Amino acid sequence: MATKKTATPAAAPAKPAKAAAKAEPKAAPKAAAPAAKGKAAKAAAPAPPPAPARKPITQAELIDRLAAKSGATKAHVKGILDELGAVAAAEIEVGLTLPGIGKVSVTATAERQGRNPATGAAITIPAGKRVKFSAAAALKNALK
Repeated sequence: MATKKTATPAAAPAKPAKAAAKAEPKAAPKAAAPAAKGKAAKAAAPAPPPAPARKPITQAELIDRLAAKSGATKAHVKGILDELGAVAAAEIEVGLTLPGIGKVSVTATAERQGRNPATGAAITIPAGKRVKFSAAAALKNALK
């Protein structure tokens, strides 16, 4: 008669490496190395963090600022900005100067050759007109 072999319970497996690492206390952080002297110190010094990026002003924020500065209502300021846009659209062909801001004009573009990015086929891009903005000196100097 054949006898059945019964499995004896095996020894418990060793702790996994991750569990063992969690159980051990963390080592104290290393002390900073003494500051180097001369050119090496300048090269090794970390760069200052970049300034936080500012978002462009929205139309609502512009209306709020202009209304607060001028004492006019927000509705009145919005009407002025809308009218400024309408005047600019009507006068774009001859040009428009906004004192302290710049000039808006139209430039003609010549017919040119281009490529269809999907097929790579050569295409002719017709002549057209583009809006050009030239910043005023006061606006350019505001960046300096």
